Amino acid sequence: EEPKVLVELGSGDGTAVLLTAQHWALDSYWGVELDPALHREASALLQDASGQQNCFFINEDPRCIPPLLSMKAVFLVNNEGWSVDMSEQLGAALDLYTPEGALVFSSAEVKMSRSEPCPGGEIGAGVR
Repeated sequence: EEPKVLVELGSGDGTAVLLTAQHWALDSYWGVELDPALHREASALLQDASGQQNCFFINEDPRCIPPLLSMKAVFLVNNEGWSVDMSEQLGAALDLYTPEGALVFSSAEVKMSRSEPCPGGEIGAGVR
């Protein structure tokens, strides 16, 4: 069964989450942002969006959210500019919590021991 949830880790101002919700029919859409100022922007954008009751934004460290990481989901990891340590720690958390069938796409390398490249070998994409 295909994932029915989108989780963007490093969701910034929330634009990508809301645009995905407008064009892709899933059960829920989650944006996780560590920066409080960007999280406030995402929350304001969500208030302005109509009909997005299944969108949620969380101001949290993306390495510390086991309930979200354990969903069978499509994970978008916007880790360009993150420290190597933070990306490695997120990879370890994804390894520990994500179930088989989850999809992980990243803007920079995230090392996961249980991942396989997507068909076609796209850089930054992996299937659990």
